[in-house]
Amino acid sequence: MLSKQAILIIMVAAVVVVAGVAAVVVMNGDDNGGSGGGAGGKSLKTNLEVGDYFEHSYRYCGSSTGYVEKDDGSQKMTIVAIDGDKYTLSWLDDHGQEHTQKNTKEQVLAFITMDETAKKLCTRSGMKTIDTGLGEVNCIVYIMELQGTKVTYYVGNDDVVYRMVDGYSNVSYEYRVSDLSKTNMLV
Repeated sequence: MLSKQAILIIMVAAVVVVAGVAAVVVMNGDDNGGSGGGAGGKSLKTNLEVGDYFEHSYRYCGSSTGYVEKDDGSQKMTIVAIDGDKYTLSWLDDHGQEHTQKNTKEQVLAFITMDETAKKLCTRSGMKTIDTGLGEVNCIVYIMELQGTKVTYYVGNDDVVYRMVDGYSNVSYEYRVSDLSKTNMLV
């Protein structure tokens, strides 16, 4: 079984891969989403500040053997410093040790948004209203399948990814649900 730290590394790597070049494209109301595409939810802040944060809650769900992972939890990342165009994110690992990482604004936003490059790797699969820690959100559903992994994204206004479900196969089939559960980066 993977440790929470290994899972966080995998989750961050998946976000980076999916984000592609980490260019954040504000939805413009075309058929890919945004206000004109039927997506809902709040809008993304345009100016990020020290103290801004986002938290993903995650849970593991069944497998072909009926086993359900017990290491559900959450990961909160907070902007603790801004130096020019560099934003320092801070978070605690499973052992309470603090980590920091410098990112551009686009890289910070890539943790909670989906860019056009990522959308091109996906198939649009309709609309669905989901209930999140931030309330009900009308989302466009995108599905990406790569190397035996299927990832489903629920995307609202401003390309905000409210939920990500990734499934993977090894001995048995399991999947992880990751929700954007708390943030002050939406208005």
